[in-house]
Parts: sequence; C-alpha cells; structure tokens
Amino acid sequence: MPKSNQADANPKERTPWHALDPKEVQERLEVGSEGLDRDEVRRRLERFGPNKLKEERRRPAWRRFLDQFNNVLMIILAVAGVVSLFLGKPIDAGAIFGVIVIIAAIGFVQEGKAESALESIKGMLSPKARVVRGGRVAVVPAVELVPGDVVE
Repeated sequence: MPKSNQADANPKERTPWHALDPKEVQERLEVGSEGLDRDEVRRRLERFGPNKLKEERRRPAWRRFLDQFNNVLMIILAVAGVVSLFLGKPIDAGAIFGVIVIIAAIGFVQEGKAESALESIKGMLSPKARVVRGGRVAVVPAVELVPGDVVE
C-alpha cells in the first residue's frame, strides 16, 4: 500500500469514521487487517503525536481564590454588604463581608482538594489497548495508539 496520502488520517478533519464501511476505513488510513508494522507506527507517532489530550496548565492558587468570588451568591452578598455600609450599619456590613471571605476560603480549600484528588487518580490510570500490529495481537498503552491501528 502506498504511504503518501494520509490526509484522511488528519485528526482535525471531521470524518464520521464510525459510519464508514471497514474496508473504506482501511483504505483511507492505508492499513490492512494485519495492522501497521513497527516502522509505520513510529512514523505515525512522530507525525500525529501521542494519543492524549493536552494537559491544561494548573491555575495558580491566587487565581483559584479570586474565582471563588465569581458567582451570583457572592455578588448578591457583596451588594448587600455595600448597601449595609450606605445605610450606616457597619457591623452588619462587616458580618456580611466576613461571610463572603469564609465562603471563598472554604470553596478555595475544597477546590484544591478536588484538584489534588483528580491529579492522583490520573496518575494511577494507565489505560491499555489490544491492537493488531504486524499481524500479531499486542497490548500497548493507549497513549501509543496511532491513526490506522486495528484495535480489538
């Protein structure tokens, strides 16, 4: 099979692969039922990169804290605090602003714990896939799958 035209293997295209006939998928991805050979897997891995999502940068702590104030409840409480100040009730305003800070602190801590738990779960996961490569069934890390792999 020629290896020159793999335009349909471009992940940015919106080809409905699930709706195509298996033979047509094989033709478009230039692969047979015996799967890809080692050299072709290496070339495709270099061309398309690993089979994983880009990891988002973790938000800095100060940003996570400020984001706690970006919701309707906090805005309503802040407005109530400002109104209390204008009505000459500084103790009420102080109590309201204190509640705002406490809610933000609790949300900040809880969100930090949730992000840490998610990161530790991600670290434990290492999904694998059974693929046919070079006529043999192999178990490979899912991150090493490439367009054209025959997955069992």
